[in-house]
Amino acid sequence: MSHCEDGRIRIRGAREHNLQNVDVDIPLGRLTVVTGPSGSGKTSLAMHTLYAEGQRRYMETFSPYVRQFMDRMDKPDVDAVENILPAIALHQRNSVRTSRSTVGTMTGLNDYWKFVFARLAVGIDPETGREIKPETPGTIDEKLHAEFPAGTEVMVCLEVERPESVDLPSLKRNLVAQGYLRAFAHGEILRLEDEDWTLEEGEPLLVVQDRVRLSEDQRERRLEALETAMRLGGGVAHVIPRVDGVLLSALKFRGDWHPLMEPRPGLFSFNSPLGACPECRGYGRVITIDYNRCIKPELSVQDGAIHIFEGDGKVFSECKQDLMRGWRKNARKVRLDVPWKDLKQWERDWLLYGDGDDPDEMYEQGLWYGIAGFFKYLESRTHKMHVRVYLSRFRTYQECPSCHGLRLRPEALQFKVGGKSMPELSSMPMDELLAWVDRYVTPRADEDPGLKHAVAELRSRLEYLNEVGLGYLTSDRSTRSLSGGEIERVSLTTCLGASLTDTLFVLDEPTVGLHPRDTSRLISAMNRLKKRGNTLVVVEHEEAVMRAADCLVDMGPGSGREGGRLVYSGMPARIGEIEESLTGAFLSGRRRIAVPKKRRKPRQFLTVSGATRHNLRKLDVKVPLGVFTCLTGVSGSGKRKPPGPRCSLPERAGGERSRMRGGTRPRQVYQGLGISG
Repeated sequence: MSHCEDGRIRIRGAREHNLQNVDVDIPLGRLTVVTGPSGSGKTSLAMHTLYAEGQRRYMETFSPYVRQFMDRMDKPDVDAVENILPAIALHQRNSVRTSRSTVGTMTGLNDYWKFVFARLAVGIDPETGREIKPETPGTIDEKLHAEFPAGTEVMVCLEVERPESVDLPSLKRNLVAQGYLRAFAHGEILRLEDEDWTLEEGEPLLVVQDRVRLSEDQRERRLEALETAMRLGGGVAHVIPRVDGVLLSALKFRGDWHPLMEPRPGLFSFNSPLGACPECRGYGRVITIDYNRCIKPELSVQDGAIHIFEGDGKVFSECKQDLMRGWRKNARKVRLDVPWKDLKQWERDWLLYGDGDDPDEMYEQGLWYGIAGFFKYLESRTHKMHVRVYLSRFRTYQECPSCHGLRLRPEALQFKVGGKSMPELSSMPMDELLAWVDRYVTPRADEDPGLKHAVAELRSRLEYLNEVGLGYLTSDRSTRSLSGGEIERVSLTTCLGASLTDTLFVLDEPTVGLHPRDTSRLISAMNRLKKRGNTLVVVEHEEAVMRAADCLVDMGPGSGREGGRLVYSGMPARIGEIEESLTGAFLSGRRRIAVPKKRRKPRQFLTVSGATRHNLRKLDVKVPLGVFTCLTGVSGSGKRKPPGPRCSLPERAGGERSRMRGGTRPRQVYQGLGISG
């Protein structure tokens, strides 16, 4: 319950922007919806007055030393705001610009996944596919009992490294002085005192730590020998069984995660130096040269297909001369008079990569260093400004060749939970991921108290994301690619996961872009925040949200100068009694949007063929032109995705046809039609 005596936030004399001395009371611990026509002062009241004052007062609680590092927050134009709580605003805009921020990092899912993987993940050997697990003396003893019959004699050995400065006879004498008597070499047991035997270069020296039998009365002795061998042998112990008087090959047991790394939480984070891919540093892509920008495929090399060598500068003309010189020396003659698009692959490869990797060496030998060699030469001259500017014309982002866009180092990718690695789980939609967690992770949560808490937090955040209609998102989805409504709902789930209480939440139209199917889920999430003692003030036009509110504040009656006044404040059911309220007129049914009796017919169509961007799967669609077209569907169905590989526009006057090719940019403009996609 609220700590305030009268249970209300009192705003008196609000004059921010177009507000006209507004006096209004906001009930604490309730869901209040601020509505009204566009420009009536809803955001000015909720965001620029209520939230701004709450945030300013919270900042005032810090010491003057701390406040000097913060931006100054001016007091809003209001006479008084009483009983206000610490405020959090969830804006309907995406201000994230870094590509390191994803849905997983923003909601805290990745933080809990790191802990879960560090506790539950199983390491897989990339070469053999076998499970990797650090051995202990106890586990080694269990494996020996499982593989060999009781009473079998085994020799526990440790591997001794041979320093380059010490010869083998001196090393053997040192080992004898430490109490060791025998070694295993050449398939037999040899005494260290004998100087008749030697080892080949690189052959390991296995020194016998102890000889024991697989019997219960010698268990303590075996464990002690294994522990000593692993401690002195760098975490590695060798066991040589003797079966029917024959010495078998040495069994090697490691006490570490070789060839992987120890599964620490930082290993499973691309924002950590420990876990980030060394080549792309966790970005999942690298900046490279796009050689396609250097080529005109419809031309031959003689006619200028490699247009970067057709400039007037000395460097460019010399490069084409070098190409012709290398072409004359090459035994396999590349067809220079054939258009680039008709060349064979080996011909293109020779023109692109030349006769070798070292451009300087190729140049000295009179061979062709390739277009790639030309750019290598320019990369060595990037201390010059004009070279950096020139290279920027050809740079592009490409998927990291090392991690293939997964962002993590190779060792982290070999750890799996339930047969899936961290990137594989990050690419699963939230609704599918929740079911997967219940099947593979939740049953093991009781193995560790800390793990139980992490799994509970992980599962609750997945539930919140599904409740607010974001079950289609994936954890690896870049935050800056989210829409304003999506970013606001993701922020809402973050607040739900933080379990905040006695806090003022101000939301700006959270239902934007949300399908009516998911609106009830969003209302349920807001009610959950309310039940924890929080106060919610929501700027909203959605009818379902207005009817679900505890208090409705209607601003108006018009926009701009005609607005800025309080039209109604109270229960949503009684707003229909206010004649001046446009919101009440529509909620009560006195006014409604008329359905047109006639529909215009399209004369042309915008044809999209084979669209495969994001979640679109080779979509073919015709969009009518010259009419009011509504594109709808459930949240995450692909409504906002731009056209795919090919977009054919209708023929215009004069028989001219325009064709646009889909690229990597999220926005394209179609010339001549005045529309964008």
